[in-house]
Amino acid sequence: VGTQCQAAAVSRDWLLAVEHLLGGTKELNLCRYSARICDDNMARLARRCPRVTDINLSGCRKIGDRGVHALASCKELRSLNLSCLPLITADAVVALCNALPIVSLELGGCARIGDAVLRTHFSQYVELDDDEDGLSKVQG
Repeated sequence: VGTQCQAAAVSRDWLLAVEHLLGGTKELNLCRYSARICDDNMARLARRCPRVTDINLSGCRKIGDRGVHALASCKELRSLNLSCLPLITADAVVALCNALPIVSLELGGCARIGDAVLRTHFSQYVELDDDEDGLSKVQG
């Protein structure tokens, strides 16, 4: 995936070739590329990785609801880390969870998704705990 982000700077043809190779990818850990991943990039990756089962977008602060909706094309997605994404809303995550076989979901640090919403909409996916700093932490 890092190669893909760098490939975009080289040429569009190179980017398309790298995206094609991602077709069999099962896991995407994009937190290291958080500064580069936005809704448009996420949509392209999701279309190119239809078999992905595990995605970590923790800290990808440019991802919003459009990026979350794009994940619906990943029909085998089961584990999703959306922690520390300040732009996403509960509505987008609910729609995604209804569309996919999600069994593990992390939403800690999502400023637009409060504890009450976590308890009412996501209790079947996550466990709400208090960590040592007294901050709410959500883990699947």
